[in-house]
Amino acid sequence: MEVMEAAGPESWRRLCSETFVPLETVADTDFVGRIEHVQMGGVTISRVTCGPCVVGRSRRAIRSAPRSDVLFNVVDRGSTLLSTSRTASVLDAGHAALCAADTEYGLGMQAPAVVLTLQLDRSLLPIADDRIHAAHADPLRSTARVAVLRHFMHGVLAGSALGEDHSMPYGLIARDLLLLALNEHDEASDVVANEDSAFVMVRTHLERHFTDADLTIDQMTRRLKVSRRYVEGLFARQGLSPAAYLRSLRLARAQVILAGSSSASVAEAARLSGFSDSATFSRAFRRATGLTPTAWRRDHQLRPE
Repeated sequence: MEVMEAAGPESWRRLCSETFVPLETVADTDFVGRIEHVQMGGVTISRVTCGPCVVGRSRRAIRSAPRSDVLFNVVDRGSTLLSTSRTASVLDAGHAALCAADTEYGLGMQAPAVVLTLQLDRSLLPIADDRIHAAHADPLRSTARVAVLRHFMHGVLAGSALGEDHSMPYGLIARDLLLLALNEHDEASDVVANEDSAFVMVRTHLERHFTDADLTIDQMTRRLKVSRRYVEGLFARQGLSPAAYLRSLRLARAQVILAGSSSASVAEAARLSGFSDSATFSRAFRRATGLTPTAWRRDHQLRPE
């Protein structure tokens, strides 16, 4: 097992790009991170431990360094904001998502963050490209098969640290466990009859469309042909409300924009996050964080070296 450490944003960008695929990163100047990496033929398992940062595969990286890899990321500790150009989801411990290296995505790590990553070339997966793209950045939340794969990855990392030889047979096992997890994703996508799948359907709709400023809970319920009371009941059983969840998605996206871009204005951050106007955004932001967007940005701006 290789154990690699980075100090500072540029060192972290190089380490992530050399270990996985060429990535862009944003991190503070005092950032520290660590990657434990096990190679098993054409399959690798890694454990990433780091402070707050954003790691992503941008259009620029895809154009300049095309890759056919897929990376299955399992949050092991903390929470991570998974985002694409159209959606964002908060992944808590035990949640996972497949990321295709030929498609944009970003991972906003919250400290202390630990993420397990299974990486392999797409050619090793006996499934069609459209199925991979359908699963791209679509969260799998604490499913039984993800839990089994997570446990297996822990075992490989622990055994490798003790000097065990993890060669191709272990890589094939990891691949097969990934296929089982992806099958579970497909099954969840097909089932809409029970309450759990209804909640997933509603939540997924919000996660895919929250940047649309015209999206409201009433509009969503009309589109999905369910009543508002029914949707509120689904969220209440999770200790949430649909309006609060929609607002949290928009605020999380705004924080990523404010922290990662010095050129985006508060009004632009509001618009890109799905708020109808900057005044509404500023009020919601202050209620959630205790700070105005401008003050929060001063404290949290992440500047690359």
